[in-house]
Amino acid sequence: MRIRTLLSSVIATSLVLVACTSSPQKTHTDAQERPSASRCMPVQDLAEWQPLDERSLLLFVPGSRRSRLIVLATPIDGLPLAGDIEMIDGDLDGFICPSGVDGIYVRDCACASTSIVSIEYLTETKTAELLGDAPPIL
Repeated sequence: MRIRTLLSSVIATSLVLVACTSSPQKTHTDAQERPSASRCMPVQDLAEWQPLDERSLLLFVPGSRRSRLIVLATPIDGLPLAGDIEMIDGDLDGFICPSGVDGIYVRDCACASTSIVSIEYLTETKTAELLGDAPPIL
């Protein structure tokens, strides 16, 4: 399933405003580190996604068999059946992070956007297990 990134439009503007008013802004000064590669994803790397349930999904980058497990703050009814999701880069820093500012929006449902609670970079084996393509890890 394809992913789109919300960076402009009326919907994006309203979602960014809601995210900005309900969550503290992420800022990166010289004294702070840039987003961690294990916890954050560059927007340009996002390609495919696979829902696991109404509160979690896997995101894939092109050419990789590894994925990132995304856990959402609140469930989205119908997420497993959604055709497209849109990633919200709430602070427009080019990264999707579990900061409370970034999140997802599902156009196919009548629900609001939700923020991301956690992002975990999975091994190929764990990705295959979650997709049902491998025997369980004991």
